[in-house]
Amino acid sequence: MKKLVFFLVLILVFGSCEKDDSLYPVPDLVSGQFVKLEISPEHARIDGNDLVNSYFGATLSTPGNNVDKYELYVAKRNSFGFLTDFVLLKTITTFPYDLKVNAADISSVGLTNLSTGEVLRFSGRSFLGDQICDFNSLSTVVKSLKSMKQGYKFYTDVSLSPLEPLDNQWTW
Repeated sequence: MKKLVFFLVLILVFGSCEKDDSLYPVPDLVSGQFVKLEISPEHARIDGNDLVNSYFGATLSTPGNNVDKYELYVAKRNSFGFLTDFVLLKTITTFPYDLKVNAADISSVGLTNLSTGEVLRFSGRSFLGDQICDFNSLSTVVKSLKSMKQGYKFYTDVSLSPLEPLDNQWTW
C-alpha cells in the first residue's frame, strides 16, 4: 500500500511539471543583416613579386540569407601612410560569392600603381530593402572578435612574402 501511495505522489509531482520557456537562458536568434568573410589562407595577401597573377581571395556569405545587395569599397594606403578616399569596387547580389581582388581591379577604380608595402582597406555595406548595415551597425562583440569574420571592415596588403599570415585582417 505504501508503494502505491508513493507511486501516485511521484506521478503527480513529475506528471504536472511543464517547461517554462521564460526561464530558458538562451536568447532568441537576432535576425539582423550579416555578411561573413572567409579569407582564403593561400590568398590572404597580394604577392608583390607577381602583381599580374596574384589576388586577395575570400568567400562572402550571408548566414541569415537576408541580404539583397552588398557593396564593397576600397581605399589604398601607401607606404608613406597616405590614405585615398574609398571608392566602390564591386556590387554583389548573389551569395555565396567568391571574392577575388587583383591589381587590375584596383587600377580599374582609379587606384593606380599598386606596389609592395601598400595596404588595401575594404569597407562593406549590405542592403535588405531600405535597411542598410555597415560596420557601425554591428554590435561591439561582432566588431571586436576576429572569429566573427565580419565582411564590413577588413584589409590586405601587397607583400613580398604573401604566404605569411596577417595578424588580424578584420581590423585596421
